[in-house]
Amino acid sequence: MAHNGFQREGYCGLYCGACPKFLASENDTQEDTRCQGCKSAVVAGWCQTCTLKACARNKGLAFCGECDLYPCADLQAFIDDARYPYHSLVPQDLAAIREKGLDVWLVEQDTRWRCPACGSSHSWHDTTCPQCGGPTRNWAG
Repeated sequence: MAHNGFQREGYCGLYCGACPKFLASENDTQEDTRCQGCKSAVVAGWCQTCTLKACARNKGLAFCGECDLYPCADLQAFIDDARYPYHSLVPQDLAAIREKGLDVWLVEQDTRWRCPACGSSHSWHDTTCPQCGGPTRNWAG
């Protein structure tokens, strides 16, 4: 689902709308630092070279979860990468997209990644709202 060119769903199943780079890009005007989500025309460096994205596109898939090889070794390594613990959300997100549909999942994710006190968006990492300082749920909670 695109909002002003921003694509909030990743091929891997991550919600791009909770990515710190994505969130910063909504207010950033410098093209070289912007990312509007991995399915957009404006992506950050690491999303430009993502092998999962390239594989899904080459196979004509909207998500890795549609692949006959799901979960492949590359996706499993992505999920298990301890440097990025929020990747562990991928299996449940891909299952939700498959079961509920993309539009429902996007609405749920938009709500999930907003501060309950002020409604501002926050990232996978935030335990407090960057806007009002209220408590938020990060990737683990």
